[in-house]
Amino acid sequence: MIYFANATYTEAARRLNRPEKAPSFLFHQDDSIDAINVAGLADPTRRNRYPARGEDLLENCWKLGVSTEETQQMLKRVGF
Repeated sequence: MIYFANATYTEAARRLNRPEKAPSFLFHQDDSIDAINVAGLADPTRRNRYPARGEDLLENCWKLGVSTEETQQMLKRVGF
């Protein structure tokens, strides 16, 4: 889960033009997966199924220091 949390966080930071949030791939920011989990990972109600959902990023965009509006614009820009 940590790998996927890092990968989704880093990719979202890059696409939101916030490279300072993830200065390198698989960077170490925090020992807690919660700090970088923007994809709704480790949710037991999903029974280990994690589709790509824009809603997850929108709910967690504050972790990247961006607004819901900025995130919606990025998702639209990338065709999501």
